[in-house]
Amino acid sequence: MRKRSKIQRVVFIGLVCLLPPAGPISGQQGDFVGINQQVRAFQNRPPLSQNQASKKLWAWTENGGFPYVEIYHFPAEAGSRYTLVLTYAADKARRRIIITGENPFSDEKLQLPQGARTCYPQDLTTHPAPAGAAPCRETRRFNFTVEAKSNTRGLYLVCLAREPAAALEFRLKFPADPDADVKAYTAMPDCAWLGKIYWGKIVDDPIFMAAVIPPPPADKPELVSLYIKRQGEMLIGNIQKFIVPAGMKAYKFHAANQINSETKGWRIFHSGSDGREKVDYEYGLFPDLNTKQTVEKNRPPLGTLILPPGSYYVNISGREGSTLNLDYYLKISPLP
Repeated sequence: MRKRSKIQRVVFIGLVCLLPPAGPISGQQGDFVGINQQVRAFQNRPPLSQNQASKKLWAWTENGGFPYVEIYHFPAEAGSRYTLVLTYAADKARRRIIITGENPFSDEKLQLPQGARTCYPQDLTTHPAPAGAAPCRETRRFNFTVEAKSNTRGLYLVCLAREPAAALEFRLKFPADPDADVKAYTAMPDCAWLGKIYWGKIVDDPIFMAAVIPPPPADKPELVSLYIKRQGEMLIGNIQKFIVPAGMKAYKFHAANQINSETKGWRIFHSGSDGREKVDYEYGLFPDLNTKQTVEKNRPPLGTLILPPGSYYVNISGREGSTLNLDYYLKISPLP
């Protein structure tokens, strides 16, 4: 007779996540955590009070029933698949996690297509040790996909506990472990006496990363201007960040540069889910070794570039004193 782990049973009373229609608390974004970064949560945090929480977050704590809260923010990307791995002691502390594409700090209405699911909650259970055996360190892992049609970037992990001493470690892995490994009936790591159990789970529905409904559109698109000046040979000071707010898009880009270099260039990029730079646009003048002429690289054509909500960076090459003026318009992006 196969033993089934309690991880297969999830019971939530009074917890409301946005299902198909019917880090610490710091700032309004949570602690930013990189993909594949190991994190230890619940280290002497004070309990959350109602006046510190959004109505949504307070409901997720069961109105203070899980008062110890930490929130972490990942640079997840739409369409990517991840494995969340959690480890914790087999003690009497009661823990809960919520994987969510909603901003837990905000009660603003969200842009949600029909059938979208924004969060996945899970109680973290334990296995009591038999007489004479040492308690195991519990391990859980969950495979899930971020909805490809999400309308913003960023994924949150909300960690909840009833007791203050409820240490928890986690890591969001990319690429994800194979589904066959995660859902396999195998021995949990470092727990020989427990035998084979199901200690992993496949999340069936993709998690939708949801942007808030933007304010009413202005009479005309908003013009944004950036000015970047190269200082010395280091990248510091030569990179400028800009943000396309949720519910908006950036378009009609125009640039003018005074870059003092024979091979001058500049680019727009963002950080991908794997922590690497993803180039959205690049421009440069490069010598062609065959024709001895200068070749211009402009891809995609700057006038066709459209950027969805997210954080972006601009950097320029060239000698000290080189400059770039970049203009673009922000406009309300239609609902998907």
